[in-house]
Amino acid sequence: MIESTVRLTPDQQNALAIIRQGRRHTLAYGGSRSGKTFLIVYIIILRALMFRESRHLIYRLRQKDAIESIWMETLPKVISAFPGLAADKRDPARHDIPERGRNMGRRCRRCPIG
Repeated sequence: MIESTVRLTPDQQNALAIIRQGRRHTLAYGGSRSGKTFLIVYIIILRALMFRESRHLIYRLRQKDAIESIWMETLPKVISAFPGLAADKRDPARHDIPERGRNMGRRCRRCPIG
């Protein structure tokens, strides 16, 4: 069982219900700071914890935007919601998913984004 301390907003819960329908593509839209990226990163982390050998890509048009908004801001917030997962304090570019699957921190420690 994967435990999380995340409390989704009603809009995020509705979006999650739509995503769970299993469609191949889903468009999330809303205002800035509405929680779209947080929800998608949350789902990706859940998938990484549940499925061994799964691989994931989070892409932004510009590398700088991906690093600043997702890697340095959203991903640490999502990871902190899962007991037992934590960013390496010595290396903020490293995020490990322990034991349940491939160790993404070692595999993607310096992977290019964008």
